Amino acid sequence: MGTAEEMWAFILSPSNWLIVLAVALLLFGRRIFTFLFRPGWERHVSWGKHRLDIPFLILAALLFGFVLGRATAPLRLSSLGSSTIRSLPDTLEAISWQVTEVIDGDTIEIRHGQLKERVRLLRINTPERTERGYHEARAALQRLLNRAQVELVFERFGHHERDSHGRLIAYVFVGDRNINVEMVRLGWSRFWTRYGRGRFADEFEAAERQARAARRGLWAEEAATENGQGNGR
Repeated sequence: MGTAEEMWAFILSPSNWLIVLAVALLLFGRRIFTFLFRPGWERHVSWGKHRLDIPFLILAALLFGFVLGRATAPLRLSSLGSSTIRSLPDTLEAISWQVTEVIDGDTIEIRHGQLKERVRLLRINTPERTERGYHEARAALQRLLNRAQVELVFERFGHHERDSHGRLIAYVFVGDRNINVEMVRLGWSRFWTRYGRGRFADEFEAAERQARAARRGLWAEEAATENGQGNGR
């Protein structure tokens, strides 16, 4: 999550607005109470004298409450139960997810309690539904996962990103096994570097070499095509 996104999420948090309200009442409650319960003509005169103070007081309360809320956020988080903390967006990498569905060779659906997500596996690109190898790639991913408990690893720790379809973009791990790399090792995707090489580039390159040498998955078809062309010469 980027800095601006974190800032807005924090500002819009109900717990922080409660802090702002508490600070405003503590600092200015007496003045507000006195103003509200004056006779009408005195309140009109008071408003005329102090109308320029009101925006300043509101701004001061907001700033002070925001700073106080920011400073106490770690304490408030540490007081929550583990199940509550794990439901917060910033802790997606600490969650053990249940795979609920394999959509295709590079997309899965996962669940943690009431939290559901769709994940696009990073650095691979398996065949689409209308392409040869689609069903085989999907079946291979199903065998690797088999409704397993998985963990997500993002390109930058703590900064989860989404694609244009709203899917999380991540590496999927079962224990110490990088499932993205395994799909390349099985030959159902090349090491897909269109958007960069990423943090596991060496593992992906080694897996692709192994798949190509063993003529696994899509490499078997490529080898057959090359042999056919060779025989036709």
